[in-house]
Amino acid sequence: MSSKVIHTVNTPKSTWCALARLNVARQMGFTMLETLVVLAIVGVLTTVGIPAYQRVSVQYDISSTARLFAQQAESARLMAQAFGVVIEVCPVGSLDFVAANPVCLNNLPVNQPWAAWVWRNRTTGAVVFRGQVSPNLIFSTNRRAYPAFNSSGHIAGVANQTITVSSGAANTVPARVAFSNQGKMTVTLPP
Repeated sequence: MSSKVIHTVNTPKSTWCALARLNVARQMGFTMLETLVVLAIVGVLTTVGIPAYQRVSVQYDISSTARLFAQQAESARLMAQAFGVVIEVCPVGSLDFVAANPVCLNNLPVNQPWAAWVWRNRTTGAVVFRGQVSPNLIFSTNRRAYPAFNSSGHIAGVANQTITVSSGAANTVPARVAFSNQGKMTVTLPP
């Protein structure tokens, strides 16, 4: 049998403690290079992420405003049928939006942006619904007359109208609410 001799180095206890502290000190922090790499990655993600988030946010505003307008239009159509009156939508100024009897801006040019709108009884002027466009959206129509529903639920006056909700921002898709002669609506939302 052969015997193995193990050689040990006798080092003072204070030397081991110093080496242990040095090793722990190296493991406690990040190097400057690691920190710079992480900051560079965060910067790239922020540069790409913020514009994408803003675009998605605007698209959501466009879709939700178009849906609100379409829901109010359907309710106005049903109300016109139920009460045998003509319910019309008319654009109003942002300051006139909360007034009891807002003044309709009937002479807006085609594709002129709206700040707000009201659905009202054409005869009495009583407001049925109110809606307001987000500050970054543009609301416009392809005709000078605005949609109105008669007592049979059909469009009164000019038919085949399209209300467009869009944004001045690039790379956004507009939403459209189209009205047929029979008062039916087609809502086209951005993807």
